[in-house]
Amino acid sequence: MDDRSTDDCANICVAILAAGGSQRLGRPKQLLSVHGRPLLQGPIDAALGLGDDIPVFVVLGADHEKIKGKIDFGRARVLFNDQWQSGMASSIRLAIECIVNDLVEIRGVVLMTADQPHVSTVVLRELVGAAAQTAAPLAVSSFSAPDSAKKIPGPPAYFAAEFFSQLLQLQGDTGARAIVQSNLERAAIVDFARGAIDIDTEADYASLVAEGSNR
Repeated sequence: MDDRSTDDCANICVAILAAGGSQRLGRPKQLLSVHGRPLLQGPIDAALGLGDDIPVFVVLGADHEKIKGKIDFGRARVLFNDQWQSGMASSIRLAIECIVNDLVEIRGVVLMTADQPHVSTVVLRELVGAAAQTAAPLAVSSFSAPDSAKKIPGPPAYFAAEFFSQLLQLQGDTGARAIVQSNLERAAIVDFARGAIDIDTEADYASLVAEGSNR
């Protein structure tokens, strides 16, 4: 890791949104075996890899006790969202509330989901680096929409502290999409082609397993 990467990550934090109930899958997606480890372990390890001085929050909700017993959170702080059924926005609000209350010097947060198996520390460094090097208050991943060549913005995404008040107002299950869409002209865009791969159904999981076996 070079000095510029270290500077780019200074005074940021990471929040991993992992509270969902995996209704379409029918079992906790956080615990699916991917590359020999639970799916949620990948994003956690990627975030922790940014450095020992980078605060990491993991928001759990559905099946939280089962998940806590099978994941190595390391130094990450686990938050319990008892409103997880109301949608992803409640997890974002909980994470931002903790950041605002506990981390006075933080200048921004990377929001991640639990179900992108190809996320890595390198991907996160590119995201944060793009924001720092362009002085952009927002940096988003870019990948092709399902069944389309059209590129769409998505997670992981970096939000400067100026967006915290808007993040605290989010409701429902659309996440921070509206904030991203209304500020795209101010955003750094980082290509993350494999970010399009996430797991919502058994078919998604079977496809991922098949991909791994064909390597």
